[in-house]
Amino acid sequence: MGRVGEDMTMYFSTRDFAPSRRVNEWREAVFSHCGEFQLEFDRPDSEANLQLRRIGSLACARLSQSLRRVYRTDTQAMRSQSDDGFVLLQLSGTAQLTQFDRRTSLLPGDVTLIDAGAPFEINLFERNSQICVHVPKDSLSDAAGGWQGRFGGKLPASTSYLLHSLVGSAFGPADCFSQEQGNILVTAFLALLANGWQDSAATKEAPVEAESESAQKVKTFIMAHLGDEMLNPRTIASAIGVSERRLHRIFSTKGESVSHWIRQCRLERCANEFRNPSYRERSITEIAYAWGFNDSAHFSRLFRKEFGVPPREYRRAALTH
Repeated sequence: MGRVGEDMTMYFSTRDFAPSRRVNEWREAVFSHCGEFQLEFDRPDSEANLQLRRIGSLACARLSQSLRRVYRTDTQAMRSQSDDGFVLLQLSGTAQLTQFDRRTSLLPGDVTLIDAGAPFEINLFERNSQICVHVPKDSLSDAAGGWQGRFGGKLPASTSYLLHSLVGSAFGPADCFSQEQGNILVTAFLALLANGWQDSAATKEAPVEAESESAQKVKTFIMAHLGDEMLNPRTIASAIGVSERRLHRIFSTKGESVSHWIRQCRLERCANEFRNPSYRERSITEIAYAWGFNDSAHFSRLFRKEFGVPPREYRRAALTH
């Protein structure tokens, strides 16, 4: 995430190296093409992929990796002398961003803004895929004023959906659009950012969606224990150190319930693995049980209600496209 080279396209995978070399090769690839960061690995032989593309003048990096933590120290931030922002699009997996004492949970579909010239930290709770768009702060200023207050927050869901669709188009065929079309997409990209910031629903109390520290703490705990079938309001409240009443109040302020939020996250994790060819050999029941479900028939009903088709049909369609 961050500085990307001048090449229009590039693809890098640690699969091309022996397991013992993967950590060093990945670190070198990230430093060379994205900038200087501290990387804490989940395992020494982790597989990771990096793909670089451009949308007009904007450099984009798509990363898929199994790390525990990515962060930029004060020294690294000063050394980078960066005058840019990172627009981070969460594709899969879950993470938590901390910058300027602001914590934000990132779920698939979310979009956030990071100040590249300041320290930040991203904790990853499972394998993550993200796209980072490198945007000069001058361009942010031209698009909308007051963007400095948006660092570390999330854009509204409707804006995030459109940004995912637009930026995702850059990772189709390398020659899928011309430079002129790319410039048009840059204009649309910046306009969507400005529109999201100015959305009255998102700016009533803060420029972007922000969650209380208590909500962040609860959701971080839930995402780290999502595969535990014993995860429920009572065990969560006990682990976090709040009453069950307080726990339910945290979610009710956003019109949610604890159990519903857990169920939705579990279903999304299952759907992610159904779409991933790496999990082709695992049965639907194995994947469902790994994410905390304990009744295959009940899981199938919930999945069909959420996605409109049975798990088997969803998986078959996803893997044949």
